[in-house]
Amino acid sequence: MYDLVLFDLDGTLTDSKEGIIGAVQYAMHEMSLPPADSAEILSYIGGPFREELRRAHGFDRSQADRFVELYREYYLETGIHQNRIYDGIEELLADLHGSGKVLAVATAKPSEQAETVLVNFKLRQYFGLIAGSKPMGDRSAKVEVIRYALSQLVPPDLSKVVMVGDRCHDILGAHENGIDSVAVTYGYGSD
Repeated sequence: MYDLVLFDLDGTLTDSKEGIIGAVQYAMHEMSLPPADSAEILSYIGGPFREELRRAHGFDRSQADRFVELYREYYLETGIHQNRIYDGIEELLADLHGSGKVLAVATAKPSEQAETVLVNFKLRQYFGLIAGSKPMGDRSAKVEVIRYALSQLVPPDLSKVVMVGDRCHDILGAHENGIDSVAVTYGYGSD
């Protein structure tokens, strides 16, 4: 049915909440802000990060940029290693890849960070493309990331492409790009 499968990363392939919560709490502390609630932090995952920070905390652009800088300081040193692969994911990827499906990652996480996570967990070999946001917040909306991923692959028949993710950003981004979507229920999204 599908020849190309795009996967979200956080909440779909890996459970990254421990590292993300730690990085957000570190940045809050360093900016002398009160700790954020874990449920609130999980609502940031999957969306354009700077926009989520502005929405949740009323940050202006400068504050959001500083927060992201501190967040990455912690995340790149510690948080990135606090991921775990969801049960059954490696087997699923091996089966799909082995059956000739083209697999790619489409994540709001910066491409370099996503690449590091996939290499660390020995999942990189399954993916032909890792498409993510750019470090300064460009291409941060999921609709843009999916559009970029599609533009980097052989012009696909969109009826044979599916996006797999856990958040509304994944589903809406897929639909805005004219592709099907599958929502997983074990990640950070809601019904």
